[in-house]
Amino acid sequence: MTNKISYTVDTLVVGASLSGSVSAFILGKAGVSVALVDPQPFPRQKACGEGLSALGQSYLKQLGLWTEALDRASVPLFGYSIKRQDGSTVSLVSRSDAPQCFGVSRVSLDSHVLESARCQPSVSFVNDKVVSLEPWNGEWLCRTSNGTGIQARSVILGVGGKGFQFLSDEPASSHYADARFGLAFWCKGGWNNGRPSVVQIVHQPEGQYFITPISEDTVNISVLLQQSGRDIPAKGEMKRRGLELLRSAGFEVREVSDTRGAGEVHALRRVGHSSLYLVGDAIERFDPVGGMGMTHAVLSAALAAASVLEGRWDPGPALRKYYSARWRAARILRLLSELSYELNVAENWAVLKLVRCAPRFSLWVTSFLRKCVPSLPRVVLDARSLGERPFASESQLPSYSFSLAIQESRS
Repeated sequence: MTNKISYTVDTLVVGASLSGSVSAFILGKAGVSVALVDPQPFPRQKACGEGLSALGQSYLKQLGLWTEALDRASVPLFGYSIKRQDGSTVSLVSRSDAPQCFGVSRVSLDSHVLESARCQPSVSFVNDKVVSLEPWNGEWLCRTSNGTGIQARSVILGVGGKGFQFLSDEPASSHYADARFGLAFWCKGGWNNGRPSVVQIVHQPEGQYFITPISEDTVNISVLLQQSGRDIPAKGEMKRRGLELLRSAGFEVREVSDTRGAGEVHALRRVGHSSLYLVGDAIERFDPVGGMGMTHAVLSAALAAASVLEGRWDPGPALRKYYSARWRAARILRLLSELSYELNVAENWAVLKLVRCAPRFSLWVTSFLRKCVPSLPRVVLDARSLGERPFASESQLPSYSFSLAIQESRS
């Protein structure tokens, strides 16, 4: 392969979903030249529970990415109503005016964040297939399918659950030994007795069904399945059961989408090349039962962008600082996810008893843990222009869009 360089940028961001676009947006605000690459067309629908924690929403708000339009398009949700298989209901609902999470369409959110990144003069969106990424002359060289070579000082991988040549999975812990699978579909219609202000979680033998309002007339139905040696029901059967549960919750269904997903969703950590920034699901996937995936995507992206900004002259220490900071944050997010896992999946009797007998204390515990998660670095909130190094200008990148698909790793 020839090493001819077509374009030079300061940072290459692979993956334009939430974590990648947030990284590109922050760096673009600081005047850093960025090539943001992704294979998929936007807007796009993806399998997701579409419940954004209040912590994640606050991060987006601080970055200026949570707009009035998103606020109007989202649904504030104040807790969770959990219906167990024995027919009993456990409620975790805040009595304050502060929402616990927000139902928000990923089509709206991802498209908005991507467009915000693309509006930065120093960010170019590259829509092409990456066929190679390799260290080269102390930096990185990315080659696309049309022969374009992009040289970058740093690389951020926000490739989500996709395989990539520099990523490998860490061994799964015994806590998550059973594979977990997830799918989602959407329904349009209307509520008979007013839209609920909680996420409804219904336990079934095969797993958990999440009913999340994401607008006045649209509901996300997500199914999280525990394999545990049982046969996984067919998609059609899970969809039928989800519709029954939605109708029993008082929703009149007018339109139903196709299902998305059915891939693995259990908690997973990944390792990669020591000189790459891994963000979002590329570094750690949280079991979606805890609702921390989007929050981790935004926070890890902000931490990575901060390290790129602070370490432009000495990237090694900055990279190590990023992984240390992300690990500290992930420990708290992991604990929040595991508490939800113990309540909804493992059905731990101690956790269940605590929630039933002391729901207000349970909410206080989760609120306290959220406050322990690190705040956004000041450097990303300031978004100062670096100015000292002549970064590549927009004219150095293609003015047209070309389409990218991330190269999957081969066993």
